[in-house]
Amino acid sequence: MSILSRQRVLVLAALLACAGLALIGARAAATAARFGPPAAPVIAVVDLDSVLQGLNEKKDREAALQTTLKDLQSRVNALGEEAKNEQAKLEQATDAQKPALAKALREKIIRAEFEKQYSEKILTEMSGEGIREIYLKIDNATERLAKQNGYQLVLASDEKNPVPDRGSTSDILRSIASKRMLFVDPSLDITQEVITLMNNEYAARK
Repeated sequence: MSILSRQRVLVLAALLACAGLALIGARAAATAARFGPPAAPVIAVVDLDSVLQGLNEKKDREAALQTTLKDLQSRVNALGEEAKNEQAKLEQATDAQKPALAKALREKIIRAEFEKQYSEKILTEMSGEGIREIYLKIDNATERLAKQNGYQLVLASDEKNPVPDRGSTSDILRSIASKRMLFVDPSLDITQEVITLMNNEYAARK
């Protein structure tokens, strides 16, 4: 074999060796990427208390609840006045009139007590149902924002929840133990985004 032919063989062998090393390196990189540590999740936090305080829908619901409270209170007050009138009639009645008036008075008192208890129960249920509905809307709005902006995990922040400066040792320790977040970078907070989205959607529905 000539010297020129030997040189060509050596060059070809070198090229094949380089190609083999490159292929091995590429496979190694792919394997490392496949079995390497996962990418860090994109995290956001939401201050639920601030969201609730900032929602126009919650404010309107509370105003409507106050109106209902006044209406129910008016009914209870009216029944109370009727009971007072019956009491006044009973005090001025003759002995023959008293049994019937006493019965009417008892009925007024029982009805007033029932209306009072009924009003309290209705208001409690309305308030609870309203808070639940709003929370479900917050949950839905947060999920949509997360998917839109690429957040993989959204946490309810308790960083701002205060630890009482007074109270028993057990109460303070319980408050400390209930906290899950000691510091949250403000850049992770999407509370205002949730409020803005929900208020805009509420205004559109109105």
